[in-house]
Amino acid sequence: TYVLTVLPLLVFPLIVVNALGSARAGTWFIGFQVAALLNAVVLAVANLTYAEVERARTDRHAVVRRSGLLLLAGSLAGCVAMVVLAPWLLAIFGDHYASTGTATLRVLALACVGAAFNYWGMMRLRLAGHLAAMIGTQVASTVVMLVLAAALAGHGTVWVAAAWGIGHAVGGALGWLL
Repeated sequence: TYVLTVLPLLVFPLIVVNALGSARAGTWFIGFQVAALLNAVVLAVANLTYAEVERARTDRHAVVRRSGLLLLAGSLAGCVAMVVLAPWLLAIFGDHYASTGTATLRVLALACVGAAFNYWGMMRLRLAGHLAAMIGTQVASTVVMLVLAAALAGHGTVWVAAAWGIGHAVGGALGWLL
């Protein structure tokens, strides 16, 4: 599933540069890299919670539930902080990025909550030994991301960021349901 997780990281910049040009792609890239810092924290927490569940000898369902709540709380806290700080974080790179990329960074921060949900869903499927469902869920998540990004890129980077979040939310929902 790692290849399916990485594929959008490689394709999204190409979609943006082809639809919006290199200047907008630069804004996208800076915003995405800033949001990636939050995503890295969420991924680290997801990996820690997976290890915690693997060590649990009893009541693993409660540990999975608690892990999901921890991921939700952590991603929401990071999202709120990034939404508030977005203009200042982007101003580090220049006023142009702050003026043109703040809305995109805010949507990417919100998408991180979807990513946390997706990571939690993948953890549930991995722990249950549902490899086929895990792969199918990541295929669906990746396809939704890429199709929406390609379809919405002409409307701006905010919509590409929304595609990122929606794809992750779909992966999380499937991981929860399966």
